[in-house]
Amino acid sequence: MRLESKVLCLRVLSAVCISLIWLIGAAILGFSLWFLLDVWIKQYVQAATELQQYRIYVYLFIAGGSFILLFGVIGMIGAVKPNVVCLVVFLVFSVLLFLLLVVSVVLGYFYRVEVEDTIQKSQLLRTVVQTQYGKDNVITSGVDYMQVELKCCGGVNFEDYKSSDWVTVIGNTDAGVEANSKNMAPLSCCSSYWYLKSSLSQDSKYCKMYKDSVLSSQRNEPTEEIYKQGCGGAIVEFLKEQFFIICAVGISVVAVVIFTIIFLSLLIHYLRRGPPVSMTDDVVYEMARCQEKSPYPTRGQGGPYANLYNN
Repeated sequence: MRLESKVLCLRVLSAVCISLIWLIGAAILGFSLWFLLDVWIKQYVQAATELQQYRIYVYLFIAGGSFILLFGVIGMIGAVKPNVVCLVVFLVFSVLLFLLLVVSVVLGYFYRVEVEDTIQKSQLLRTVVQTQYGKDNVITSGVDYMQVELKCCGGVNFEDYKSSDWVTVIGNTDAGVEANSKNMAPLSCCSSYWYLKSSLSQDSKYCKMYKDSVLSSQRNEPTEEIYKQGCGGAIVEFLKEQFFIICAVGISVVAVVIFTIIFLSLLIHYLRRGPPVSMTDDVVYEMARCQEKSPYPTRGQGGPYANLYNN
């Protein structure tokens, strides 16, 4: 393959890889902005003050996505023109990006355990449900969003509401549930939440915890409507599912970056080589002589044409 063909092929491959990295950067930036501005996530984070420290990582992702977009443009200019300086700049950035991705995947794996412990073992959500739900509008809205979206109820389980300040408040203010307030959970704990919310009946204001039964063996049996799983466990399961998706995406990005480094290194190497040396007259003569039906005389000492090469 001629040098020009190699350079052209490497330029195309480099441009494709750089475009993929640029799109990945745009996706990271867009997802981070959505995560930062999304109403449900914002309400949920505000409901648990201990989780607000993790917002710093969202800002880091925003900065990382912006840098990828900027250097992606520089790399694309270098591959299209081509420009060795731009290619070298993007190559250095790609190496740093590769190292950062590897470190992020390793730290993310170990940090995931810490996040799960913070959510599940610290009893954070149970404390929020029992002491702040129903008092603070922001926290109440955040917990309701969480329970509806994750199909969960309470911090550990739905019984967290039995000893909550919210139950005491509704038991003292709502005559319809005064005698049975300990059997009530918020409406967002019911699987038929949207149907009950649109209903105007008195029974659709809350979600019953246990079935009404006269048999002792069936007492304290949860209703079919209420979510049995606590939100702490639901969040941990959600994070586990998202973690494997993030790992798969991260491995794919690492593979793209590796190929980009290889293609850029080869492209820079060929671009920095001098232009191909043109063939001398002797080489042309020797090639022509070797062709069939082209009996050119042999060079060397003697022969009728030897004096042609001695002048």
